[in-house]
Amino acid sequence: MQTESGTAHSIVANDLRSLGVREGDDLLVMAATRSLQLPAAQGGTRVSGSQALLQGLLAAVGESGTVLVMSFSGQSWTPTQKWHSELFSNTKSTINGGFSAHVLAQPDAHRSSHPTNSFAAIGAHARDYVEFHGPHAHCFRPVEELISRSGKMLSVGTIEQSPGFSTVHVAQFHLGLSHQSLLGGISTARYYDSFGRNRLFRKWDIPGCSMGFGR
Repeated sequence: MQTESGTAHSIVANDLRSLGVREGDDLLVMAATRSLQLPAAQGGTRVSGSQALLQGLLAAVGESGTVLVMSFSGQSWTPTQKWHSELFSNTKSTINGGFSAHVLAQPDAHRSSHPTNSFAAIGAHARDYVEFHGPHAHCFRPVEELISRSGKMLSVGTIEQSPGFSTVHVAQFHLGLSHQSLLGGISTARYYDSFGRNRLFRKWDIPGCSMGFGR
């Protein structure tokens, strides 16, 4: 007999398949799991939306697929702000919400080492997406990798808050637009390099806000 959590993630997996998610897909996901209407478990409690969504995603893409999320960790605009008191590491919390945090908490999750704009991934190609995304890579390199692999993107409950996807930031970078911001070099963070040294990271490629996409 199926458990309630199994029922929830099976519903999610079936819905994803109806949307076009296929076994073997590499999928970048932005999600607000509060929008999911999941069946109540015994006792009236509700299954975790993040848990049901991740299980459903992994079931839909199968063992040959990959699930990716943004796991950004924040930045500082002056050397005195508190972000500098906590260096970036694999365990640093993300500012991208509960679903991203849930993905990061999984033992088989891999996270890139970019000090401000890291990504996390689970699945067959997880290491390929995060391996080269460090302090010397542009912010959205994993998205560029996703494009090269003909991957897909999924928005769950975020259309009104964040209607776009980050492919536009890859285009901005290659057009040289990301380096035209006056904020370049002012956005900073701290991290440990491969030799264990405490280093200052300055971000020079500044992704544009969706308010300016019309330009």
